[in-house]
Amino acid sequence: NRTLCANGRLPESRLKLLETIPWWTWTLSVEDRWHDNYQTVRGLSSCPKAGTTEYSWVRQQRRRYHDGKLSEEQVKELESLPWWKWADLEKNWLSKFEELSSNQEKPERGSRLYEWIRTQRKSYKTGKLSVERIQKLESLPDWQWVERRSDCTEGLKELEICIREGISLNHCKSQVAEQWAAVIGVGADQVHKYLRRSKPKVRSGWDQLTDNRVRRPIEEPQKCRKSRQDKVAGRTRK
Repeated sequence: NRTLCANGRLPESRLKLLETIPWWTWTLSVEDRWHDNYQTVRGLSSCPKAGTTEYSWVRQQRRRYHDGKLSEEQVKELESLPWWKWADLEKNWLSKFEELSSNQEKPERGSRLYEWIRTQRKSYKTGKLSVERIQKLESLPDWQWVERRSDCTEGLKELEICIREGISLNHCKSQVAEQWAAVIGVGADQVHKYLRRSKPKVRSGWDQLTDNRVRRPIEEPQKCRKSRQDKVAGRTRK
């Protein structure tokens, strides 16, 4: 009824009838909104998928729980859900750290562990990483706070990946070059040196990218144009 009223689809007679209820309001309270969202996730058989509205609400409740902002009643209602788990952020971090420390090889670009490493570096750069976590990461033999420069072979491989992604995302050449340079730790101007060493299909892919430079039509200088006009006018008078 609130939605119908907001959309102008509730008849005047029903509107007035609802307003005769002593506790009726046309806007939901925070508590009412919480229960509405709870009823939505309660009907799910498992935890909602990441990226959905329901999953965002679940994450919000977990954060509020860790911040001590949920009431006892809300905690009990959430814990009554068969699939509900209170995500332990510290345990999650330690789990990722253990996974990284046991890895014999560098995580592949685009993998979850690779993105986790990038997140730690960003947090460190912005001063959001605790001293304890900094010390743990620095205890790893190969840990570096700045991604090391890659060798030529890896640079060629990353360039092929960046070009392929750039084509699918309709990026221009400079965007692809900057993304590639950020990954392997070199200047974007080095892209042409690597292109010369690339396979023909990689160079062909590069040519498919749009050129970010805008070509403007060559316009005749005003002075030259006026000079020619004066000469034509002079011949006409003669």
